[in-house]
Amino acid sequence: MSSELSRSGGSIVNTSGLPQGLEIWACGNPPAPSEWDLSGASSNVYLSLYAPNHDLKVNGSGDIFGAFIVRTFSAQGGARVHFDEALGFVSGPIYYGNPYGVSVSPHTATASQLPSNGTNYPIVFTLLNTGSGNTTDNFDLLTKRRPGTALSAVSITGSGVTQGANPDSARLVNLADGASAAVTVTYAVGNVPVGTTDTLVFTARSVGGPTNSDSGVVTVTVVRPRLTIGRAVSPSGSLAPGTVLNYALTIANSGTSNAAGVSLVDTLPSALQFKVGSVATTLPAGVSAGLQYSSDGGVTWTYVPVGAACGAPAGYDRCVNRIRWQLQNPWSYSAPDNVGTLQFVAQIR
Repeated sequence: MSSELSRSGGSIVNTSGLPQGLEIWACGNPPAPSEWDLSGASSNVYLSLYAPNHDLKVNGSGDIFGAFIVRTFSAQGGARVHFDEALGFVSGPIYYGNPYGVSVSPHTATASQLPSNGTNYPIVFTLLNTGSGNTTDNFDLLTKRRPGTALSAVSITGSGVTQGANPDSARLVNLADGASAAVTVTYAVGNVPVGTTDTLVFTARSVGGPTNSDSGVVTVTVVRPRLTIGRAVSPSGSLAPGTVLNYALTIANSGTSNAAGVSLVDTLPSALQFKVGSVATTLPAGVSAGLQYSSDGGVTWTYVPVGAACGAPAGYDRCVNRIRWQLQNPWSYSAPDNVGTLQFVAQIR
């Protein structure tokens, strides 16, 4: 920049109130013009100035906070200079904040989970190094449960994360100031009653400044599907051979979670013969069912019904003794999509 500087009348403004918020650096070698003037200041000024080959003259009645490295210095008119000892000498950015700090997000989260039954659940926390002064830090990663009746820790993983034998703790290393890292906490849900609530607490603690830590929590409520099946036949009672029977199976989910991987099997006694092509379904929107038949009591499910099979009359099959519906989509627990019917026709032999 120019080797001459003249500022007056409060034209230097640093709203941060900290000298590191305004740094002025100057090069230039004698015998080049080298006088710098700060004149007419009547309010406070905060700055640091590095101009070892320049003369600095200050005029005015205000207070100047900071530090100067100049060739010569003179002050007139009642101006006062307050040296900031934190600067020491002006050689680069000066940081007044805590060099150690950490922030965890989300701070609060909720989840509804089934008992694990071999399937565990992850939640991702974002850890931010909020320290100042270009401080690279390491962080201890800790988990605990309150009250701990439903949840257990499985692992803490992520880039730069090392975990020992204890699944409740790990360490994240070499996270730069202002940088963030994704940390995945995986937990298991025990086989506990529906509605049980448990809280997982994840804490990140600075290794460089152990008093600096932050936590995120996830509150987990245990849910379960609850399937009920009703079976009706019409007509009913004591009936003569040759009577055609209409069967209807009603399936409902009255639980607190969708039901996935549902299979429903109905058995035809030997006194009945199945009417080929009579299966009908009334299912919630978005739900379909795969239909299979067995002629060997459910050992295999590849049989295809055919009229007059196993000595039945035309249109009926006496070989079928099992019908299976396999739901291809989760079965909702929310009305009205939590109820459906499966129907077929048989005849008394």
